[in-house]
Amino acid sequence: RKALTQLKITSGNTPDYAARKKILDLHSGLTEYRQMVSVLETARKKGPLTLEEYQQFIDLKILTGELKGLNRIHEDAITHYPKARALYTSQYHTLKNQERFVEANEAFDRFQEQFEPTAAEVTEQATSLWRQRDPVRAYSIIKSVEPIETTTSSDLFQYWLIRTELATYLEESDDALKSFEQLLVANALAPPILDINPNLTVRAEGVFQRMLNSFVYFGEFSTAMALAEAGYHRTQSRPLLQNALTYALAAKDYSSAKRIIALLEAESDGVLTAKVWAAKAQLHSAN
Repeated sequence: RKALTQLKITSGNTPDYAARKKILDLHSGLTEYRQMVSVLETARKKGPLTLEEYQQFIDLKILTGELKGLNRIHEDAITHYPKARALYTSQYHTLKNQERFVEANEAFDRFQEQFEPTAAEVTEQATSLWRQRDPVRAYSIIKSVEPIETTTSSDLFQYWLIRTELATYLEESDDALKSFEQLLVANALAPPILDINPNLTVRAEGVFQRMLNSFVYFGEFSTAMALAEAGYHRTQSRPLLQNALTYALAAKDYSSAKRIIALLEAESDGVLTAKVWAAKAQLHSAN
């Protein structure tokens, strides 16, 4: 405490960077975070802070709950350090966490103008826009970036999940199917995240069912058949395989229907459902 008092006396009202850093370090050692905010606020009024100080100032304002004026500090920092990526993401997260979504969206747009977002970053923003009931903008954001090889399996799964959800909702069938195929690949790579967050599994199964329903609704029975059959191989769900048979018949794809019937017969121990008998009769009539 004596060292801090002496340093403040010797450095006067306008301590240089070195003295200011020592003062901040001493306050930090005493966990006097509000005093650190005061030191940096005073310094900022007299001229731009260093990038390190701006970042420390922002972190301290959040830590102490002093959020008033924080966006102005972000804007000031970005003005002086326009290439500092962390300042843009900090501003975006701060505004989003305060539920100031219009400003957060604008902050993300500015960030995207300066930098290439990661898959995780566009996933976060697309999810936020989806919750704001702006699926068109969310889909545009998620499509603006493709995951790279270094994307973690967890981020990859969440990226393809929301892209599939949005493409399905907006009836972008080709991209929905492509995205769902990628989701299945990511699903095989990311079992730990599914164990930790079962909600993601529920969402993945939900989007699978919505996709299936969408293809059936629009009469794309061949695609629906392939999707249902793939779902069967993934889950061993007999109802899915029976649905695949229905779609094969609707598409008049009789060779696929015969193959699916053979699968159902192999697993039924000779006990066939009425749906399968009806399908066999339809095949006989078609031939």
